[in-house]
Amino acid sequence: MSTIYCRLIFHDFPEIYINEFVKLAHEFQYRTVHQLIIEPAVSLDSDSFEKKTEVPFSFELKAAAEGRRLGKTERYQKICLALAELSTAVESFRGHCFHYGLSKSATAIMTILSRNIYPQFFNLQNVFSMEKLAFGSINNRRIFAPTFIFDEPTNERNEDQIFKQYLDEQRGLQDIGSNMLICFEHDREMLTVCFPDVFRNGRSDNNNDSSLNRIIDIRVSYSAIRRLIVTMSTDESGEIKVSFTFQLAYPPTIYVCQMSTGGVGEYNTKFKQPIRFLTWNQGYDIQRSVAHGSCLVADCRFVDARTLLDCLDRLRKINNCAIEFRALFRERCVNIKNYERNRFMHPDDLPSEYAKLKEQKYFPFDLCGSSVDFSRWFNL
Repeated sequence: MSTIYCRLIFHDFPEIYINEFVKLAHEFQYRTVHQLIIEPAVSLDSDSFEKKTEVPFSFELKAAAEGRRLGKTERYQKICLALAELSTAVESFRGHCFHYGLSKSATAIMTILSRNIYPQFFNLQNVFSMEKLAFGSINNRRIFAPTFIFDEPTNERNEDQIFKQYLDEQRGLQDIGSNMLICFEHDREMLTVCFPDVFRNGRSDNNNDSSLNRIIDIRVSYSAIRRLIVTMSTDESGEIKVSFTFQLAYPPTIYVCQMSTGGVGEYNTKFKQPIRFLTWNQGYDIQRSVAHGSCLVADCRFVDARTLLDCLDRLRKINNCAIEFRALFRERCVNIKNYERNRFMHPDDLPSEYAKLKEQKYFPFDLCGSSVDFSRWFNL
């Protein structure tokens, strides 16, 4: 079994915690990893404000039962399971150190150095079914603060049939079984998140259905990707789930593709040409969420191991940047309009979790403009 080489990059990790981290890594009982070898730490300090340390390490995959040779499909599966287990273990080790005084902003980032783990032959397009889309920003390196979260559309208005027609006609995809996809188009160097949207303007009657059947395309050029964080997890059956976090240099572009009741153009297509908009629904305030955030997050369902490795290899080569395997702690979603409002200026505006602060002792002055009795402050 060939050796897989990786590295850990520690930010704000004092040496004592790195030693404890390495000790935990040696003592941990892995299910998929064999012969874990950790090299000595190397300091990468670039300035006096940030401590950065690199720790190379290598491992082998555990052999198959009865010593037989792993097939390609099984090997890809085991590689992904090992990466998921290692990245999960790394986060648990960091959490252990945090309980003993490690800084909240300290991170341990795992990246892959080996090039022989990826499929030799690649596809021009990789597609993954999604269950959630989010916009937001990364705070303190390890916290994702979402400003907008959108779940996979349900089938209340035949969204699945609309999406099925779109995928068949516009993308040549069949039997997807999902209402939200992320499509990596490597030949175009672009990724697209697409899903159906049925818009009603509230003026329908028995003779005229005013609903608009649309497909939303959120497009991101590969050149916009500054950082890619991959968070992997597995269930008891060994199925792999993945979340892509793209930190972007400039925001994505939103296109709306409307479905026609009849054919469009000489080829009689069912969908019109997509039109760029700043949002697909005024009630969602997408424009400010995207403009004030720096990340797009795609939470995917169970993925095929070979397809995932193929996609990661393409992204690595095209963008020429290391892919980070780690977990991001996700804060609760806060609408972007609430970032610009100081909710602590008046007791009536306080969030529910701060209801205790509505007591008079925390807001002693009348902020509504009425007279204030100062006598109790000066014992008069």
